[in-house]
Amino acid sequence: FRHPDFLNKLIAVLVETVINPKCLELEITESVAMEDPGFMLETLHRVRGLGISIAIDDFGTGYSSLSHLRQLPIDRLKIDRAFVSERNEDVSGGHIASMVIELGQNLKLTVIAEGVEEEFQAQTLMRLGCHEAQGFLYAKPLTSAQLTEWLEKRIAI
Repeated sequence: FRHPDFLNKLIAVLVETVINPKCLELEITESVAMEDPGFMLETLHRVRGLGISIAIDDFGTGYSSLSHLRQLPIDRLKIDRAFVSERNEDVSGGHIASMVIELGQNLKLTVIAEGVEEEFQAQTLMRLGCHEAQGFLYAKPLTSAQLTEWLEKRIAI
C-alpha cells in the first residue's frame, strides 16, 4: 500500500482485467489506516475515486482516533473476530462488538463481523444491527473450484 507505484499498479490492473472497480474492495487494517494521516487520507481518496470501496479490517484492535476515522473515505468496518467470540462470554469485551456496530451505524458505514462460527453469534449480531458476517458458520476457506461448486449449489436453490 505504501509502495510509491501502488496507485499506478492498481490502475494498470483495473485496465488489464477490465473489472468493474465497484466490484472490488480494498481492506486495510485499523493500524495502517491510522499511520501518516495526511498520506492515508490522500491515498484512500484516490482509491475511492477509482470506484473501489474501502474497508477497515480488524477494527477495535488498534488505537483509532475517532475524529481521524470519521475523515477517512471508508465504506465499512470489519469487527475483529476476537470481539465476535467474546459475545458468547460474560466479559466486558463482549460489548465492544455492540459499540462498533453502533459506531458504524452512526457513521453510515456497513459493518461486517469476522469469525462468525455459531448461529447464536449470527443472530445476536443481526439483532444488534450488524449488516454482514463472515466465518466458518457460512463456509471454510475454499479453492476456486470448490467456490464455483459452492456458488452453483446456492444458485440452484
